Amino acid sequence: SEVTIASSALLAGHVVVGEGANIGLGASVHQRVNVGALSMVGMGSVVTRSVLPLAKTFGNPARLRGANRVGMRRRGVPEDLIELVESLYCSDRSAEDLLAILSSRPELSPYVTGW
Repeated sequence: SEVTIASSALLAGHVVVGEGANIGLGASVHQRVNVGALSMVGMGSVVTRSVLPLAKTFGNPARLRGANRVGMRRRGVPEDLIELVESLYCSDRSAEDLLAILSSRPELSPYVTGW
């Protein structure tokens, strides 16, 4: 489903990778973690918690660093929705609140379904 997994990336058991996700070179994803649709995990990152859909994460441990603008543009997500996701991901809202807001938008709900 158009997932990109770079060389030397490690996925432990029971990892679920969403449609259009991108996992960078040498990233390590802990077991029982979800990598959301259209999310991007930066190279060398250590993912110990689930990655939200449409998110950009990197670091050790990997943290939410904003929206995956490039992935959303490639999928044809309108710029106003990209700005909305970016502003939400830069807020102090909980993951549950973010997912509720995203799933309430019909244009974004396909990427959040299954969470």
